[in-house]
Amino acid sequence: MERRLETALDNKIQFIVFNNLTDLKQSNIGLSYGEHYNTGGVTHIVGTKVFLYFNGDMRHFEKQVRSGIANVLINQIMLGSNIGSQIKNNTLYRLPEWYTHGLLSYLGDEWNAEIDNRVRDGILSGRYEKFNNLTGEEATYAGHSLWKYVSDTYGSSSVAAIINMTQLSHNVENGFLYVVGVSYKKMLEDWLTYYREKYESEPERDLPENEFQKKVKKHLVYSRPTVSPDGRHVAFVTYDDGKYKIYIKDLLTGKRKRIFKGGFRLEEKIDYSYPLLAWHPNGRALSFIVEKKGEVYLYFYKPEEKESQSVILYNFEKVLDFSFAHHGRTLLFSAVQLGQSDLYIYNISAGSHQQLTNDVYDALTPRFLNNSSQIIFSSNRLSDTLEWAPENSPAEMPITTDLFIYDYSSRSPILKRVTSTPFSNETQPREWENGKFLFLSDRNGIYNRFAGIIDSVIAYVDTTVHYRYFSTTYPITDYARNILFHEVSPESGTYSESLFYNGLYYLYADELIVPDEERSEELSNTDYRDEFQKKARMDEIEEEIKMQKVRRDFTKRFRNVFRKPEQQTPQLDDGEPGEI
Repeated sequence: MERRLETALDNKIQFIVFNNLTDLKQSNIGLSYGEHYNTGGVTHIVGTKVFLYFNGDMRHFEKQVRSGIANVLINQIMLGSNIGSQIKNNTLYRLPEWYTHGLLSYLGDEWNAEIDNRVRDGILSGRYEKFNNLTGEEATYAGHSLWKYVSDTYGSSSVAAIINMTQLSHNVENGFLYVVGVSYKKMLEDWLTYYREKYESEPERDLPENEFQKKVKKHLVYSRPTVSPDGRHVAFVTYDDGKYKIYIKDLLTGKRKRIFKGGFRLEEKIDYSYPLLAWHPNGRALSFIVEKKGEVYLYFYKPEEKESQSVILYNFEKVLDFSFAHHGRTLLFSAVQLGQSDLYIYNISAGSHQQLTNDVYDALTPRFLNNSSQIIFSSNRLSDTLEWAPENSPAEMPITTDLFIYDYSSRSPILKRVTSTPFSNETQPREWENGKFLFLSDRNGIYNRFAGIIDSVIAYVDTTVHYRYFSTTYPITDYARNILFHEVSPESGTYSESLFYNGLYYLYADELIVPDEERSEELSNTDYRDEFQKKARMDEIEEEIKMQKVRRDFTKRFRNVFRKPEQQTPQLDDGEPGEI
């Protein structure tokens, strides 16, 4: 980070880590210094103190670390190295939101399918044409794209130069003009043209139909549409600046009912990870998990009786996702304990739980398969063996996730790897039929729905028959925007999903139609995905060249050590050659 910004830290950075976002919100450290130390929900900064929290995803945690370091360095460049000078200089000039938040996003996170999706939507909808009026997430994503454009067009060193020139001139427009030689207004026009041409040149893609929430409000976030087992009802969540509400909508009558509300209206650090929703297999109860006063609550709501019961999940710092077993007596959790996410089985009647995994890798979005005899989940693990071996943890955690199957009936520590895509992410697996499942993947640069089929062939026969299992996956959607969340009801053959389009969140529900693999079509890559794969191949080639050089150097040293010394002719006293 110091090389990217061409500066060095004057003081040590202190990282203060909280178990979850709720614990961080309860901290009152730094409130007396003013709001300019908050980075819009990315990382909380006070002087050289960086406040972090763990949400169960190591990739998100590492992003906070990078953004925190970048924030400290930028504050040091712009405002000085001590809190007194920062408060004094901050009153002289304020940088626009897209500048600071976008810069921190650019330095803390690589361009990915989520960022590309939001920038594509902002550019094609025309919202980014009013660049200076953008606020919140829109300013962050637009600013990230602008800094990336500057780096790609004028070189990565120009970013640090613009920051330093902005500090010297106390003017954003002069910072760009003196470095890139183009006026600020002209550069914004070039940036907008660059991305518009990029996205408009891509193939035309589809958007889903059958919205069940016809009227959507601009200031609300609609999330987690969860279809009931009979396919008649959909539960979903709305967020309004930290306040959330849970609704159940009848798809036949169109009526909806609010069953729960909570949270507090906040302008930053909104927790979208709660509530979590799951229908009981009989369809007569909706379960949801929320967080109140630092405790995790599990609710069971019965729509017919309009009554709810709750229990506190004392043993978990955070629950990331959950679902019912087919018999409805146990729950499957992806939850956080002791700073790592693992899989757990929760017995509803006994209130006890059993831990299934215990390692440093993420265990996310689990679901039961094949009458609850197997569990499929998303993970960034390298090994297919479950073991607690912190000493074998990788120096850098993988940034992509694959799908794995755990044999719950046999409790085997050997997982079955379902996908192996080093440059793509697979997440949110959902059972569709026995041996068949659906999931989301960004293989072409947009999160689409894929179908997966698990099959087997006879490997060999001794006293018993041994099988070799394999999986086949193929796309069944080709959307123009990311699928943010989806749920499937195998009993009724329906699905629900949410997308972000034209600056609004939309909820959909429809009949599930899964074509055969022969009828599916290969997805065309986005421009971002082509660039990413090209860069990944170049990185692989460079790494292979380095390894070949290491092997040659090692071989050369090995030969020098074991090479026999050359036999020398003995010399007489007068220096003439002689005989022995």
